Formats: sequence, C-alpha cells, structure tokens
Amino acid sequence: MFVDTHAHIDFEDFTDELDNVISRAWDVGVRTIVIPSIEAKTMQKAASIAESFPHIWFAAGWHPSDADSFDESLFKHYLGHPKCIAIGEIGLDFYREHTEKSLQIEVFRKQLGIAADRSLPVIIHIREAWDEARKIIDEFPEVVCDFHAFSGGAEEVEWIVQRSGYMGLGGPLTFKNFKRSETIETIPMGNILLETDCPFLAPHPHRGNRNEPSFIPLIADKVAEFKSVELDKVEMVTTANLKRFLGIPMPISISNKNIAKRSLSQNFLCDDNIIKKFVSIINKTDLIIEIGAGNGEITSYLPEKSLNIWVTEPDWGRIPALKKAAPETIILPMKVQNIDLKGLCSFEGKKATIVGNLPYADSSQIIFQIIEHRDIIDRAIIMIQKEFAERLCACPGSKKYGIPSVLLSLFFDVNYQFDVSPHCFKPVPRVDSSVISMVPRKETPAQKVEYHLLKDIIKSAFSHRRKTIANSMKWAFGQYDLIPILKTVGINPSDRAENISPESFVNLAIALGKTVL
Repeated sequence: MFVDTHAHIDFEDFTDELDNVISRAWDVGVRTIVIPSIEAKTMQKAASIAESFPHIWFAAGWHPSDADSFDESLFKHYLGHPKCIAIGEIGLDFYREHTEKSLQIEVFRKQLGIAADRSLPVIIHIREAWDEARKIIDEFPEVVCDFHAFSGGAEEVEWIVQRSGYMGLGGPLTFKNFKRSETIETIPMGNILLETDCPFLAPHPHRGNRNEPSFIPLIADKVAEFKSVELDKVEMVTTANLKRFLGIPMPISISNKNIAKRSLSQNFLCDDNIIKKFVSIINKTDLIIEIGAGNGEITSYLPEKSLNIWVTEPDWGRIPALKKAAPETIILPMKVQNIDLKGLCSFEGKKATIVGNLPYADSSQIIFQIIEHRDIIDRAIIMIQKEFAERLCACPGSKKYGIPSVLLSLFFDVNYQFDVSPHCFKPVPRVDSSVISMVPRKETPAQKVEYHLLKDIIKSAFSHRRKTIANSMKWAFGQYDLIPILKTVGINPSDRAENISPESFVNLAIALGKTVL
C-alpha cells in the first residue's frame, strides 16, 4: 500500500473528476491520502472530501502566503474535526513574499504553539527561509514535523533526523535536471514520506501536466533508485512512516467477505424485527454517533432519526456495505475509543445521541468513555452482553454491583429495555444480549467532587472484593489514615465495597479529597 501525504485534491483542478482521481489512486495501490489546507476555503473543502472517503484525511492550517487572512477561531474549530489529523501546511515562504515576513512569522509561531498544546503533528512549508524557520521550530521541540517538498541540504537533513522529523519527497526527484541527488541519498529511509503536492510538480513522464495521487508509485520508484533498494521496501517503509507520524488507521488489508472478525469481537445483528425495535427507542435528534456500525444493519434506519450521522467501524472490510446501506453517513474507520468525542461535538456544535451494538470485548472501555463524556451526550442506547447489562444496573448488596454500577448510577438514569436472543446475530454468540438506555442526570451529588479522584476511590475499593473497604483501599491510599475518614462519612471500615451506596462513595471522595488535594 502506498500513501500520498500531501495532495491538494481540494483545489478546483480536480472538481470535475474528483471521484475518478481518487479511484485511479486506489487502483494503483495509493490507499491513504492526506489533504493539507492553506486557508479557510480549502479547510472547508478538505474536510468535506475527508468526510466522504474513509481513507482520506486532512490537516488544518494557514499557508504563509495566506497569513494575512489567518482566523484563529475557525482554525481551532476545524482542529476538532475527527478526520483532522495534523496542522498544516504552515511555515515561511520568503521566495515570493505574498505576505510580509513579520506576519508570516507571527502566524507560524502561533500555529506551532497550538500544535504543541494539542500534541498534534505539523506539515511544514519552507522556501528560502530555512535559517529563520529552524530558529522558530526549535522553540517547540516536542512538535513532530513533516518538511513538505523538502528543499534543505545535508545540514537540514541532520537537524530533522535529530528531531525525529520527516521529509516529504515528490515529483522533482524524477526530473532529468534534478541536482540534489547527494542530499536525498543521505536521508534515512525511516524519515522519508512520499507526496505528490498535486496538482503541482507532476513526476516524469507527466511533467507539465496536472499531478495526481496515482503518480505516487513513480516517485516511490525513483526513491528506490536513490536508496538502492527494492520498490516494495520503499512502499512498506514510507507507509509505516506515515502511520507513525499521524497515527491514522490505514486499509493495508481488506476483505469484502462478510466474515466476522474475532479480533474485533464482531457479531452482526441480523434480525430485522430486533433492529426496528432498537431503532424505535431512539428519539429524533440533531446528532447521532453510532459505535461499531458493521455492515450498516442499524445504520440504514438512522436517517429517520437524524440528518447528521457519524459512524465508527474499524473493520475496513465492512465499509463498502456500510456506504451502500447509508450513503449519507460519515464513516470513521476506527474504534470509538480512539475518537475525540468532545472535539466532534464541539465541531458540530451539538450534543450527541450515542447508539450501537457494542463489541463485547470493548464494552467496558466504551461505557467508561461515555461516562467521562457525559457533558456532551444527550442520550445513549446500546446493546451489550446481558451479564454486563445486569452489572451496570446492579444495586448495593448484589455480587454484580461494582465499579461501573456505582459510576453509572451517579451520572446517568439507566433503564433496561429488552433482551436479545443469541440467534439474532451472525455468528451466534454464546450469550444473551440486552438493550439499555442511558440519560445523563441533570443533578447528581457527584458534581461536588473531582471525577478522577472519585473513580480512583471506587476502583481501589473494589480492587480486592473479598477484603474490607479499609484493607482494599490501603493499596492506593495507604498513606492516609483511612479509618477515621471512613467513620466520619458513615462507612463502616469493616464493610465490603459491594455494600456501600454510590452516595456514600461521593461523601468519601469529598472527605478524602480535602486530605489529598
């Protein structure tokens, strides 16, 4: 699989045949494309394209030549988009000087600062400005950079490698008059990224024509020649470099066979009556996020409930069926645990209704994610393993009462809806499932305490279920005199966690918080 790390397919040059351009790239093995932005208009267009194609991503940023139109608020808005995976292209361009140098420097430094604050990688444009750019970039040593259309010399190569950065190589490598072969030969393979910079700089034999992502193999072949390695090694290493740089999932292996993957804990819902019953519980809403959409079994009905639907599905093999079932939805090819839900809701300006047939293996993680994101969730309707549903709804004194029971009851009103037979799924699981609904509580005593302290206290209390709460908690809070604190809030130190109410845990967190904080 090849990748194009820098493709301006949002430009008007591609408007009339964008689908064909993307298909041609896919057919020659270019399975991931990154669109950099240069200002507001391109950011909007890049985001729209990335929403339409699961294997396409974009970066938000202001090019130095457009620094005079920099809009920090709009820039930060697009950084919340789930498919925005970097900042760029940003930098300095003293060659043409469309914008005065001082303003370029100011906007460049500001965007690098935001990248550092948000731990985002950056795509850098530098032209006739290496000395000034290096000084500014060195102010942000933690920011990982890709130096697009790399134009530096051996000294810059050494500096970038020391920073664990990357250098983007494109069409000019293939030109007959290319004069920087010795510099390119010094770049380690682990620091090379492939790019077209289309529609510009088409490689030989297309020089002078419009460039496009399907030309990436021509660039890769020239890199292989420079590095004296086989083409497949360039393909493998540069793809791995992009994955390391941006951390995005890539469709390296895709099977269109409708076979459930054990590694993803897949059981596809196949009973249409159950699907309709599940969907009937969902209220009409402004924003739906579906978890683990599979082949679109539930997704196909969701347009009845919302015009704005995002779905997560980490199995690339499901995506063709998913797109067919619900063509208007936005597909995020990743697990929901890897998505910034707050960023998504901030980008949309709406609270989300969470729905989904949760993968059994990830259910606990997802529930805790929902709890932690309660402020941006309007409601959740989820299908989970029945035994886990019983744990979530358990009351004090029950053997099933535990960490998720306590936290969920403090922050959500949880209602059991109905059970689902194993025979409603393919493959057939060995357990029953249940559907529950969860609505964030408007008022809760837990608002009085810091969430992560409360969570740590509850986890420590249940960490050794057979021990008393005093003995169980000493493993995490042994540096404090727990006995008098427990007694102060009315908890018998000899009690076990399973007998303590959620409200008592809140009181304990308040009391212990005065000592800890």
